[in-house]
Amino acid sequence: MLYQEVYRLWQIHQKTNRSIRSLVAQSSYKNKPQLLALLSRVIDHRSLLQTIVDRTQLLERETFLANDLALILVYDQVFGTHVRGKFKGMIKRNQSFIDSCLEELLNEQKLSSIPELLQSSSPSKQTSSIEIPRYVRINLLKTKAKQLRLNLKELSFKKMKNVANFRKGVKRLSIMKYFVDPDVEHVLVFPTKTKFFEYDIYLKRHILLMDKASSLPCIALSPPAGSTVLDACAAPGNKTICLANYLKNKGNLYAIEKNRRRFTDLNTNLRTAGVKCAHTLNDDFLTVSLPFDEIDYILLDPSCSGSGIRNRNDDPEVIDEERLERLATLQIRMVTYALSNFPKVKRITYSTCSIHRQENEQVVETILDQFHDTFQLVDFLPNWPSRGQTERTRACLRASPDDTLTNGFFVACFERIIKLDSQ
Repeated sequence: MLYQEVYRLWQIHQKTNRSIRSLVAQSSYKNKPQLLALLSRVIDHRSLLQTIVDRTQLLERETFLANDLALILVYDQVFGTHVRGKFKGMIKRNQSFIDSCLEELLNEQKLSSIPELLQSSSPSKQTSSIEIPRYVRINLLKTKAKQLRLNLKELSFKKMKNVANFRKGVKRLSIMKYFVDPDVEHVLVFPTKTKFFEYDIYLKRHILLMDKASSLPCIALSPPAGSTVLDACAAPGNKTICLANYLKNKGNLYAIEKNRRRFTDLNTNLRTAGVKCAHTLNDDFLTVSLPFDEIDYILLDPSCSGSGIRNRNDDPEVIDEERLERLATLQIRMVTYALSNFPKVKRITYSTCSIHRQENEQVVETILDQFHDTFQLVDFLPNWPSRGQTERTRACLRASPDDTLTNGFFVACFERIIKLDSQ
């Protein structure tokens, strides 16, 4: 049922930081646009919905009801298509309390209608008005770039001429138009609200819906075909698929995921995307047995605060210093392990979807202090506009809605220093 599936995906999103779009894409629920719409709107208006649930004392009367499920039901009853199915009776017996609460809120905020109340709690009223365009990465394991452009043309999409100024190109975008990203190869840029869920190019995995910034670690590594590559924290697998594209399915790609459920999702994602060179391992990167002396490249994208993700509910002004310290400690440990235990590794990327220096520049500087004789930072995209925020980390890349029209992201690329034997 719709409500239970929205609730299930929301719990996963809150626990794992996975994007709601990737969760919906992998759901077995048939009407994915309906699922995505309800989940997105509940998350966007969570504060208002929580106020309604609290004031109506809904959870005190309906003791079986989980808080987040109550938010979902209240949204659909008040702002959606009205609750159906087994929860209809429960909502009906609480309707008078809900109506009274809505009347109070309208009077308090001096609003005249329910739509105005919903609009007043819209994220656009509370956060940056900058819209991130829809980024699409071509999956060359399933199609060719030329063929995909033909498919898009058949779907009535029109390719715009490439522009030198990326921001101007985004401003010129309109419905059913796109252009080729000038910074990242095989990435196409569409208007923000472009939907792909019903198109064969999406269903057959010819395209990947992933933020442009998420491709940066793969670009930094750019492993040639035949290489041996390790994705140390692989789920949900979009970066793994991107690496397999560089490898052209030739070579060895080890993909590690510690969490059992996420490991299952990873395998499904890789299989449906046409990845054939991967060896998946349900294990911990810090303890797993690997052919350590065969690994050429490592992509390390460990757990982080997720503070750079636009659709999260965290207040960016509230910083949990203790949590950041715990995360940074683990991140340093993982990077240290990667640089210490793979004797033939050429490049290692460290990336986060965090905006905090504690998880980004401070981690990198700690690593540089320890490994300055054996590894150095590489500036793999010199023209990228947003850089590391300290003098020693200028080679690192940052991304943000304001600077790059992407989610918040950080990536550092460490390259082994080749020392010539002295005669």
